[in-house]
Amino acid sequence: MKGIEISTVIGCQNRCEYCPQDLIIKKYKKRSKERVMKFEVFKKIIDKIYKNIDFVSFSGFAEPFLNKNCSEMILYAHKKGLRIFVFTTCVGMSHKDIEEIKGIPFDLFWIHVPGKKSKMNIKINKQYLNILRKLFESKVKNLRYICLGKEVNEDVFKLIKEFDVSLKEMEMHDRAGNLNMGIRRIVKGKNKKCMHWKKPVVLPNGDVFLCCQDYGLKHYLGNLLKIGYENLFESKEFKKIERSIYEEDIDCLCRRCYFGKK
Repeated sequence: MKGIEISTVIGCQNRCEYCPQDLIIKKYKKRSKERVMKFEVFKKIIDKIYKNIDFVSFSGFAEPFLNKNCSEMILYAHKKGLRIFVFTTCVGMSHKDIEEIKGIPFDLFWIHVPGKKSKMNIKINKQYLNILRKLFESKVKNLRYICLGKEVNEDVFKLIKEFDVSLKEMEMHDRAGNLNMGIRRIVKGKNKKCMHWKKPVVLPNGDVFLCCQDYGLKHYLGNLLKIGYENLFESKEFKKIERSIYEEDIDCLCRRCYFGKK
C-alpha cells in the first residue's frame, strides 16, 4: 500500500526516553515555526493526494492527539475513502475525540502503554485510565496495545484483562542511530526495502521526510503544499535512497535502521 504518515505536531510533551525529541525539535526549528498542523493545511494536502494513496497513518514524530484537530483530520481522511491507522499514547485525547471517531473502521488503532519499569513519561492517573476505559467500552475497531518490555503497568493491565485486548511486546531500538543507546548497526551489502518504504512523514508545514525514523530530518523529499505525491519519489534525494539499497557507500538512514535488514 502507498500512503503517508502525519506528524500533527512537532515537540511531544510525553518526552519518552526512547524518543529523540530534542533532535527533531532542533532540526525542525531551522525549517519552520509552524509546530502544529492546521486543519486547513491537512485538508489541502489530502485533497491533492487522496487519489494517489491508500491510507493515512496518524503517528509521525509525536503524539497525534496533542493536536486538538486530530479527530477532525481522521474523520476527513475517512470521508475521502482512505484507510486509517492510528498510533497513540492517548495523551491529549478527550472523551469527545472518542465519541467522534469510534465509528471509523480503523485498519489499526494501536495504543502504546507504559510498563512497570516504563521509559514512557506518562502520568498513570484517573484521567488517563478513564480515557483507556472509554476506548474499550466504545469498541473502537482493530484496537491493539503495545508495550516496550514484558510487564505492563499494573493499573493498565487490569483494564486490558477486563476487556481482553490483544497486547504485543516490542523491543527497544535506536531510531536508526538517532538515539544514543550504545548500539550502532550498519547493514552491509544489499539492503532491503522495509515496511516504511514509500510511506513518508508529512510535517506541520507540509515538508515531507523519508520515514518515521528520520528524526534528524536527513532525507527531505519535498513539500506537499507545492508538489504532488508522486513527485516525492522522483526527487533527487529519493533516487539516492533507492541507489543506497545496492550501493553501501551511499550515506542513508536505512543502513542504520532497525527495520533495514537483509
